[in-house]
Amino acid sequence: MTEREALMCLNAVPGLGSVTMNKLTEFFENAQGGFDLNQGREAWGRFLRRPAREALETFSVERFLKEERALLEQHGVAVLIKRDADYPFLLKEIPDPPQILYIKGDARVLQSLSVSIVGSRQCSVYGLSVAEELAGRCASLGITVVSGLARGIDTAAHRGAMKAGGATVAVLGNGLSRIYPPENAALADEIASSSGALVSEFSMATPPHAGNFPRRNRVISGLALGTVVVEAAERSGALITVRYALEQGREVFAVPGPIHRRTSIGVHQLIKQGAKIVCGVEDILEELAPRIRAGLGQNETMLSRKEVLSEAEHNVFKHLSDDPVHFEHLAALAQRPAAEVMGVISSLECGHWVRRVKGNFFVRSHNVVQ
Repeated sequence: MTEREALMCLNAVPGLGSVTMNKLTEFFENAQGGFDLNQGREAWGRFLRRPAREALETFSVERFLKEERALLEQHGVAVLIKRDADYPFLLKEIPDPPQILYIKGDARVLQSLSVSIVGSRQCSVYGLSVAEELAGRCASLGITVVSGLARGIDTAAHRGAMKAGGATVAVLGNGLSRIYPPENAALADEIASSSGALVSEFSMATPPHAGNFPRRNRVISGLALGTVVVEAAERSGALITVRYALEQGREVFAVPGPIHRRTSIGVHQLIKQGAKIVCGVEDILEELAPRIRAGLGQNETMLSRKEVLSEAEHNVFKHLSDDPVHFEHLAALAQRPAAEVMGVISSLECGHWVRRVKGNFFVRSHNVVQ
């Protein structure tokens, strides 16, 4: 049995979480020792509770590997282990990285600079629009968008990235032989067949148990430089992703919403606790600029020209919202001549930052950059 196969087996044993698996593999020189009854007893006694120890002892290695190999071939899935050179470098930095990753699609995208965008499943039209816009703007710069393929904000983030011609990674809380939620099966196929990837640390046939999703969330945050929360209720699963991001030393961003909306409560709590407010993609880029600029290299000129507003543009843009504002009122707020402000607005319109709603009234744009 190879080390890769041994890790696949350990990963499938009921009751063995990622932390325990890391301890087991550290104890042995390689994972194969976990299935040696003579070598394994000391480790099992040290790291495992009785139910997990018994599950490991009775685990059917041959049957599992036969079924797993068949599923890998059927679904075109590759397996990465932490020792592999192409294992995601950002994920290696977190406290408990998965020992194994199942990947369908282009594994190279996991080495790119990424931002995760997450939020509520029961979201508003505003939230969907903002998630698509932010994802599209990030993707258009070559920044990969990571999310969880869930309904709502996650789906909008994946679609926004692909509409902009960029890459996106969907991290699942179940095996890759089954897609959850089922209505996103076509989206999953589109992600895997483009420049993106589907990722899971769970064996191929693992169902979407509720307990899997917190583990999934730490991978979403671990693959990214920062996590953006668009909408989240007070006890949203997106806040679990945020907790992991903070533990991993990653940046946390929050998009403010209407104060009366339930899905604004969690986001506004994050802002009170110090999350950076996101009113546009420039807020994300400003915080992550050093690493993004270093990684994008040749796109640095485009980054500063296209996505970071000039002082004059920012002075006007900050006074805009979802409520229409007349350009003369904008001029008064910005304390600049009306003719100059109209020129700045024209520039913002070209960059898809604002849109005209009627006459000379303007609002912030929530359209995806095409």
